[in-house]
Amino acid sequence: MIFFLLLFFPIVTAFSSNDLTTEQLIQRQNQFYEQKNIEVKIKVVNTRPAKVAPKEIYLLVKCSNKRNNIQLYVGKSWQKIITSNKKSALLTSQAELLKSTNKNQFSQGVKRLLRAVFTLIDQSQGITSKYDLAQFELDKMLKPRSLSLPVAIMFGLIFMSGTYLYRKFIFKR
Repeated sequence: MIFFLLLFFPIVTAFSSNDLTTEQLIQRQNQFYEQKNIEVKIKVVNTRPAKVAPKEIYLLVKCSNKRNNIQLYVGKSWQKIITSNKKSALLTSQAELLKSTNKNQFSQGVKRLLRAVFTLIDQSQGITSKYDLAQFELDKMLKPRSLSLPVAIMFGLIFMSGTYLYRKFIFKR
């Protein structure tokens, strides 16, 4: 009996939720929102929408051999939750993956972007889904590393070197 469990365990666990395509991920999350009576519809489109419906969120994906273009359009009802600052932070955090010509990396970037959007929506509604990001992952995407410390160190070094040069050359005269 244990032999059969050991034999079938790798086969059963090989089909995990991480292997979902982008379309399947969106479809399952949209179904989850319908079950919870949350009025949101997430779609992936290839052309810029003429008008974004208030309850919809569009992920515009334009792919070419040399350049990928990803944009996020949010309907009026969700603009308080997914602000323009959050949109730009999410897109910037995944820029390396989204600009990649490797299809697997690109797909991974799109999925992480979508999961971040799902997490923001779910947090605003007080629910959780199995596709939500952990809070530290979301914070990492929304709050990029601060450059204030390196900039302060650079200005300090410039000030100290300027003071040294002033004292050495000009103060002697």
